[in-house]
Amino acid sequence: MTNPVDVKIGCSKNNDGTFNAGVFLNGQQMADFPPVTGDCDAILDLWNKVRDYFPEQQ
Repeated sequence: MTNPVDVKIGCSKNNDGTFNAGVFLNGQQMADFPPVTGDCDAILDLWNKVRDYFPEQQ
């Protein structure tokens, strides 16, 4: 058995209307993406699509 992996994505809005997104693995930030335009819902939707692309770890 492997330990469960906790993966979260964070998204925060900047003053200029762009957003920062980051990926956290077991509470540690693993990736920090450059600011993007759009909205957090779109970013999270994209994240869900990316995450669903990868098979579940067994």
